[in-house]
Amino acid sequence: MTYGLGRYAYGLFVPEIRADYGLGTTVLGIIASGSYGAYLGATALSAGLAERLGARRLVVAGGLATAAGMALVAAGSGVAAAAVGVIVAGSGSGLVWPALSDAVQRNIPDGARVRALALVNSGTSYAVALAGPVALAAGDRWRAAWVVFAGISLTVTAWCAAAVPPTRTHPEALPPFGRALFAREGAAALLAFALASGLGTAMYWTFAADLVADRHGGSATAGQVLMTVVGVAGIAGGAVGSFTARFGLARTLVAGTLANALGTALLPAAAGAWAGVAASAVLFGATFILVAGGAALWTVAIFGDRPAAGIGALTVVFTVGSMVGPAALGAVGGAFGLPVAFGASAAVLTAAALVAARAPRAKMGP
Repeated sequence: MTYGLGRYAYGLFVPEIRADYGLGTTVLGIIASGSYGAYLGATALSAGLAERLGARRLVVAGGLATAAGMALVAAGSGVAAAAVGVIVAGSGSGLVWPALSDAVQRNIPDGARVRALALVNSGTSYAVALAGPVALAAGDRWRAAWVVFAGISLTVTAWCAAAVPPTRTHPEALPPFGRALFAREGAAALLAFALASGLGTAMYWTFAADLVADRHGGSATAGQVLMTVVGVAGIAGGAVGSFTARFGLARTLVAGTLANALGTALLPAAAGAWAGVAASAVLFGATFILVAGGAALWTVAIFGDRPAAGIGALTVVFTVGSMVGPAALGAVGGAFGLPVAFGASAAVLTAAALVAARAPRAKMGP
């Protein structure tokens, strides 16, 4: 709920928000960047507190923030309220992901951790797959979809409050938190990869539905179908553990990131044809989740003794890239057209694939 809806549902409704409020590409990109900024701040907070407060409290706080932001968007009292709602909803996932990673590392047996992390990460895709049909059913009443999302988020938050262990670690039992922690071997390459991945993928999440809608006569339905396929395809990315067990982490990340770049570059070239839209959505959706799960495994390999801090650092750097991406590349799209901006995103992802070659080559997983 916090990732698939709290952060990424905005991109699904950009055509309707653009039409209702008369906003341009640059402003829409700034709103998306604001959501990433809130996510950044929440992640930094969660990374330091998850070990001390326990995962349950932060997961509940993140779920409530997501639900509140969605409710504000649904209220429909103007563009300012919608923008604030998108930003608040975006903060929820920042509280949740480091906390859940810490809970997995401390409560799941060694042999099942890779699979557990991959499944938690793949939750994004299930929500994106759900969001598309809800948006299609809502039609012009797009705010009603956000009411549904808020209600689902409250339900899931209550479930997590009962299911997530309240495990916490005493500060004296933790290795020192500071520069030395992030100077470990492999950390620099991991964080460089996260930065490039965040920058390169943010354009697709924010403007892909808008681009496809434009190529299909301004039909918001076309963009919603695209994002539904992205979500359904992303479910396959939950099998990252199987790929890393067979091919190794480095090969999985390199291949996945290159395929992600291809899916990004393909969209503006083929957005007018449904076969091209489907191919782009499948490539991007499946590999986004695959790469995100692989990056989490890379993080745990380096920061296994402080999983929340490691995932927090990965997420903060990824979010910096994601925050810069919509505003900067949205401005490029406003000046030169969305196809140029998507091409730039694909180039950044190709560079990220080169960095991914520095990941551990070991095979890991079930």
